[in-house]
Amino acid sequence: MTHKELVQTRSKGAWIALIILILIAALSMMLSWMVQTDFGRVNVTRVRFTGENGKVIAAKLMVPYGVDADNPAPGLIYLHGYQNNKETNAPYCIEAARRGFVVLNIDTLGRGKSQAQINENKPGFDPVFGAQTAWNYLLDLPMVDAGNCGLMGHSLGAEMVYAVAASDTRERALVTSGFAWLDDAAFDNPKNMLMIFGKYDEYRNRMSGTADFESEWMSTDRVAGAVSEASPEFNTRYGFFADGTARMVYMPMVTHIRESYDPSSISTAMVWLKDALGPDPSYWIDPDSQTWQFKELASLIAMISGILILLPLSLILIRTSFFADLRVSRDFSYTVSRRNMLKYGGINGLLILLYLPLILTLFGFHVYVVRIDFIFPLMMVNGVLIWFLVTNWAGSGFLKKWKKKGIAAGDFSEEDLGLRVERKYWKKTLLFSLVMFAVVCLLEAVLEGIFASDYRFIFPYASSFTPFRFLLFIEYSLLFFPGFVQLQRFLFIQLRLAERKSWLGTWIGDGVKAVLLMILPLILMLAVQYIPLYLTGVVPIVGPGASLIGFIMNLEHMIVLLSLILPVGAWLYRITGNATAGAMTSALIAAWFFTTSSVLAPVPV
Repeated sequence: MTHKELVQTRSKGAWIALIILILIAALSMMLSWMVQTDFGRVNVTRVRFTGENGKVIAAKLMVPYGVDADNPAPGLIYLHGYQNNKETNAPYCIEAARRGFVVLNIDTLGRGKSQAQINENKPGFDPVFGAQTAWNYLLDLPMVDAGNCGLMGHSLGAEMVYAVAASDTRERALVTSGFAWLDDAAFDNPKNMLMIFGKYDEYRNRMSGTADFESEWMSTDRVAGAVSEASPEFNTRYGFFADGTARMVYMPMVTHIRESYDPSSISTAMVWLKDALGPDPSYWIDPDSQTWQFKELASLIAMISGILILLPLSLILIRTSFFADLRVSRDFSYTVSRRNMLKYGGINGLLILLYLPLILTLFGFHVYVVRIDFIFPLMMVNGVLIWFLVTNWAGSGFLKKWKKKGIAAGDFSEEDLGLRVERKYWKKTLLFSLVMFAVVCLLEAVLEGIFASDYRFIFPYASSFTPFRFLLFIEYSLLFFPGFVQLQRFLFIQLRLAERKSWLGTWIGDGVKAVLLMILPLILMLAVQYIPLYLTGVVPIVGPGASLIGFIMNLEHMIVLLSLILPVGAWLYRITGNATAGAMTSALIAAWFFTTSSVLAPVPV
């Protein structure tokens, strides 16, 4: 059965598939919740509190059962890195709460559900992005032993908690990852410091001032100022917890991002916190017994299922009489030749490789000509967006030239390509896409509301809207749309594959082709960065102020995003016969993912 036949067929299969995918998403999110709560042994609640600058901070409060005002426990706060939200902190926070600590896991200002602060020159700008406010809030909680608390953080979040600990004498432990002690570190201030820093951390020069962290760091002046022992070594504890002089530098064999997900680092942190803060021994669990991985995997499965519901949902809608006009109604004779697949696929790959030059150009314009973050405040997204629009604009030129040449040669007609949607169907196509997106978005919001977790895997991907982020979603979806129109036309019209006997075979072929064409150049860029890093210890791509490192890391995020969106676009092309519905839906999904997961804060260059 072909897609043309499929959209004309009445069956219960689409409804069954839709219900199964919704159930998979719901059960996966339920598992995520069960892991967070340690299967009923930790109480997890969402809290909000306001800083001195009036900005509201959103957080999760994790309290082991049995801990209350009459039986207080040591407390911890955790701050994530620059381009993240509180769910990134889950591995450390879940494991700490399971072991008897009260944990306050926050969205720093400008991330997640916390309010934004974009202009660092504006009065009231909080330089530690809510860290001091969260620390004060934790110490005032009745179930917390205020004299026995610590701070944790990763990357920029580690820098923020370090700043608080260095100026606030109330901490009893400090655990940082992806950040190096500063020159002001002393033998007993901050107290009881564990520094976790990966051998392959890409920010080594910016954070530690070293080119080779493994061979240089332990002999630096910063370490000499913080560790009383002469010639200290990695993974060895020095000093004493009782007087706050305990020190250790733990070096896992990981990159910057993986410091947040490295089991050995988490295990080391749990032992350190136990020795520094002394939680109730009855809560203690073997540090190598960790469950956070199941939350991460469950969130991924929920996200995949939550996006795949677009397939049966679109089929259900397009089979209705109202959307019947959008159904594919003809057979298309044109299919791409092997020669043109290689030719235009290669051109597309070269255009994709303009990623970093275009981002540098944008940031140069932002820094030296006109600031754009007052109008387009998602600077990490802006870099991706300018690349996406410029490369697809260039690609449209090749498509027009190809179309003109093909029509002149009699290879195909304008109608045979299905490039256009009749004007009278535009509104209906938009409604079709909006209805599908609303269902997908509503499902995530309901599941997040019930189970306190969003769509993520290593990186944050999508969550429910705040009012401000919804306004940004409208703005950015309009910007993404023209890029997706061209991308859909390129992948599924210019490079159209022959339809197979089975709609499933056709869809798989279209989806795999589209994903490979888009992600192989991205994988190549990752290889250029990470093969030399792992083999020689050299970080090839850094950029001014280490600005390009984050964009290289985010290629992993984009690979997953494209792997989700492009098969949906392939499906919508085949059931409608044109690129518009796929472009609209893809733009909505991409804008949702980016605007709800990206940082609203100055770029730390």
